[in-house]
Amino acid sequence: MNPFSRQDHYRDHLRTFHLEDIFRRGNRGDEEWWNTRSKRALHMGWWRCSRCLVRVSQAEHGWHCPGCRNMCEKERKEYRTIHQGEGQDYLRARRDMDRRNRQSYGHVSRP
Repeated sequence: MNPFSRQDHYRDHLRTFHLEDIFRRGNRGDEEWWNTRSKRALHMGWWRCSRCLVRVSQAEHGWHCPGCRNMCEKERKEYRTIHQGEGQDYLRARRDMDRRNRQSYGHVSRP
């Protein structure tokens, strides 16, 4: 069940709360805008269709949305392609942080 009754409200929520790279009409983002977007949304191997707002796996579907056949915008594809290495750095840092957290919580004495 979708808690948003209007798709435009959901789109705004994804943009502002989750910092996903969904463009506003007429705005294709500058470097400052791209730097404010969520690394998780940019480098985890998926993109969100700007038309139907479905999460699309790049490995399975590439740059075409399986739901509405919309293609990912050129600027979004280019950014992800150019900054692909940053995604690996981000994932590695997340794995290391998760590993450290598990180790530190594993050493907590229980009464």
